[in-house]
Amino acid sequence: MLLVAAFAIGLISSFFTSIVGGAAGLVAVPLFLLLGIPTYTAVALPKFGAVGISIGSLFKFHGKNLIQWSLLPSLLVLAAIAGLVGAQALLST
Repeated sequence: MLLVAAFAIGLISSFFTSIVGGAAGLVAVPLFLLLGIPTYTAVALPKFGAVGISIGSLFKFHGKNLIQWSLLPSLLVLAAIAGLVGAQALLST
């Protein structure tokens, strides 16, 4: 039952995200918490779904030559630092 409810929440939040442009966590995280899913898992699930969306966008933009590959190294470093800081902030709160 928990798996069906989590799937439904993911589906609804993905639909909501596609309409308003990126707020799945606002819907999904509180609902996952109400289902009794641990906090770190409830926060990570919408982020994991966003990885799939990002990979799909990468292929679409790559096909249209809209990616500036020269910015990649600096943005990867920035993203890694932000990910580490964000994860530590989440764990400390």
